[in-house]
Formats: sequence, C-alpha cells, structure tokens
Amino acid sequence: LLLVLWTLLCGGLIALQSRLGLFLLGLATALEFAAHLRPRNRWLLLALFVVGLALTLSGLFDKGMAGVLARVQLWQAAWAIFLQHPWLGIGPHGFLNVYPDALATVGWVDPRLTPWPHSLPLELLAEGGILMALAACLLLFSARGAFRGWASGSALALFLLLCLVEASTLRLWFWVLLVILLLPSGNRNSRT
Repeated sequence: LLLVLWTLLCGGLIALQSRLGLFLLGLATALEFAAHLRPRNRWLLLALFVVGLALTLSGLFDKGMAGVLARVQLWQAAWAIFLQHPWLGIGPHGFLNVYPDALATVGWVDPRLTPWPHSLPLELLAEGGILMALAACLLLFSARGAFRGWASGSALALFLLLCLVEASTLRLWFWVLLVILLLPSGNRNSRT
C-alpha cells in the first residue's frame, strides 16, 4: 500500500512538474532507507542528497528564474495582505481574489492567476491571520510525539521545507503527506 501511495505521489509530482516536490520526496525516501542502514553506510545518503540537489538545480534553470521570481512576488503579496489583515486574515482560500490588487503597482513575472502564495506559512498568515498561524503551530506541537527517530524527524524537516516554498492547504498531496507523517511509526526506527 505504501509503495502504491509513493508511486501515486511521484506520478502526481511529475504531472505537476514540481521538481522541488520530487526532490524532497526522493530525499525523504532516502532518509527512510538510511534509517535502516548501518551508521557507517549512511554516507550513501550524502551522495544521494548531492546528486538530487544537482538534478533539482539543473531543473530549476531549464525554466529560467521566472518561477523563483514569481514566487517572490507571491510571497510579497501574501505578506502585504497579512499586514492589512493581521488578526483574522482575508478568509480561507481568499488569496486568489485579493493578491492581484497587492501586485497592481508592479509588473507581474507570471501573468497566470495563482490560488495560493506557494508558502504555507504565508498562506496561513494571509488567509487566517495570526490566529490561524498560532493554531497551526499548536497542531505541530501537539503532534510532536509522532516524530521520534532519525528518519521521522528528517521527514518532518523536509515536509516543513516544502511548506515554506510550495505547499498549500488547497493541494491534496499536502494532506496525504501530513497524514503519512502523523501515522504511528511502530518500530521502524528501532535501529536508530
């Protein structure tokens, strides 16, 4: 079942052309396998990380820096929206309706309308304000017991990194990965 889910996630990330998502999924998979390796063999993890990072960076530049610049503009718009509505935000999934006004004074790098700011913390702040961000922090804090062991902690760190630059509550894979991370780990990390 886990292999089927992993294959579906990989296929979805390929279809969405999310190289960062593929890189982080691959790295999380490598970390899970590394947790079952002897400590002296974990140098393979470093090699996989370097190769994956090189492939990700090479994929970044085939589109040019337009994707990065577009994200920066979306982040600026989300921050401006948060500053205008700091306590309660603009409401769930309201980013699409408001951010064009926040970018009205600059030339858009990407003219397509984007329904989220490609940063979960900024999405939570813009759409739910400080109260939503605090609720998300409380959720993470209350689930901290699920992240025991080297591989689980690494998977959480990768998930949080993905949340900074891509994730949205509008995307199904966000919820799937969150549920996978919160599943009881059993004894899979018993050798760490």
